[in-house]
Amino acid sequence: MTIPSGTWTIDPTHSSIELTVKHFGFGTARPTMRIERAAATVGDDATTSTLTGSAATATFDSGNDKRDQHVRSDDFLDADNNPMIDFASTSISESGGVYSVAGNLTLGTTSTPATFTVDSLDVAGDQATFVATTALDRRALNVNKMPGFIIGNTVAIRVSGTATRS
Repeated sequence: MTIPSGTWTIDPTHSSIELTVKHFGFGTARPTMRIERAAATVGDDATTSTLTGSAATATFDSGNDKRDQHVRSDDFLDADNNPMIDFASTSISESGGVYSVAGNLTLGTTSTPATFTVDSLDVAGDQATFVATTALDRRALNVNKMPGFIIGNTVAIRVSGTATRS
């Protein structure tokens, strides 16, 4: 699928970040976070395109207030000092109609490479909907409180949303 060139702005009210992480070896937590802002600048092809985005750490929501407060604390995300988790692409590629967006995720002063696979993308005029996924080791962002058997080290990330071209 060809994406028309221009600046595409993600609508935070119609977009979300869903995380999946194991806890205590048998349970699964599926918290969400809110996208504060995100935009893609689409060039003539994928190699001349860029994407940036930010998620608010204070919006971490697992449905368990005690857990959420703990994850937002300095034991994990340190939301008071690290209000955003930022992503900036370093390359975008397309192969066989599948897009990959490589870049860096940054929390505070710690960055780690992450590559998102665009699992679905539908473009209709100046509107686009998408789903992109990746997985990363939480310790790569210095989120290393609690051993892996209590809170899994691997966090699956699913970003879905709507973008509008301006």
